[in-house]
Amino acid sequence: AWPLVVFAKTMGAACRRARFREAREPLVAGDHSSDESVGCFERCLKRRRANPEENVGFSATEPAERWVVWVSIDPRSGQIFPYPKEVSQLLELGLKRGDAAVSLGDSFFGATVELSDGNFQQRTARGGRDVQRLLLRRPEETVTLWVRQGRYRWSVVDAGTAGSQERVASMPEEAVDLSKLEEQREREPPPPDDREGVALWQWCHELHVTPAQAEHLEDCFWGIYTEQQNSQIEEAYQGAERQVEITVGVRQYQVVFGPIPGFARQEDQRLRKRRLMRRRWVSEEDFRRRMTQDLPASTEREQEECILCLCDFAETAHMPVVELPECKHVFHRACAQQLVDARGRCPCCRAEVDWAFLAT
Repeated sequence: AWPLVVFAKTMGAACRRARFREAREPLVAGDHSSDESVGCFERCLKRRRANPEENVGFSATEPAERWVVWVSIDPRSGQIFPYPKEVSQLLELGLKRGDAAVSLGDSFFGATVELSDGNFQQRTARGGRDVQRLLLRRPEETVTLWVRQGRYRWSVVDAGTAGSQERVASMPEEAVDLSKLEEQREREPPPPDDREGVALWQWCHELHVTPAQAEHLEDCFWGIYTEQQNSQIEEAYQGAERQVEITVGVRQYQVVFGPIPGFARQEDQRLRKRRLMRRRWVSEEDFRRRMTQDLPASTEREQEECILCLCDFAETAHMPVVELPECKHVFHRACAQQLVDARGRCPCCRAEVDWAFLAT
């Protein structure tokens, strides 16, 4: 059985590299076997699956990949930079939840890591860089990536690509134990808050705003929910739920909490848009004032309902409204947000609208 064990370990590394070339998922480095060796191993594996009696000692010696590290590639040098363990945990949990992106917060300059389609990218206001998820059998294991300098930056490429360079690193301090991470997947409930007042959830009118930028935005950039919706969101937040579904006018949203405490994402699955949400602590008086905001003092067209959701304003006085400055048509702010994003015309009279007035 001993020669078979050595063969399995050697060819196993080659097989993993073959999967890396196909799926672009970097795995553990090993010897640099040829494609012919990979094919030999796959034929051997098929034969052993067909003849289980020959499998003695074949898999028991190869530990499962139970560790993970997340790294980025420096766009200027092509060097491997590991994320701190706590950031790797955030990214791993976001990947398991199916999040499209994870915000890294102020400590990473408001960076966001995009997780969609398996092509991981870190984005900031200054640019982007490649991100890789590396699975390990042991935390001290050495990893190998191949990078190439492009016109604007260094990127990860397949092994053997023309002009590529090898990068090798070992990052035992940053490795995350996947078996323990599974135990932490449920979100922890927030600590009790004994301050006087009420939690107010707000959604940002602007797209692509990060938690780091939120504190610099004035109150006019934030919308509020109805009292019922606010209570629904806060109850889910206090109950350590991962997300909650709400309906605002004609829109259906998923509110996804975290990863930074006190923040969430309002996701529109149909339109594939997401907005930042924040949790603020306000006085009871301020909360009540915000919840009883009504129509403008006068509406020139004496409009009684929102043409987008067909709900009477009298029955939805708690929902903020917007009156267009030129044609004076009135809509729920949440219902009109898609028009704001697209800089569209008035849906009633097709008049052009300068939506910049909402920022004043």
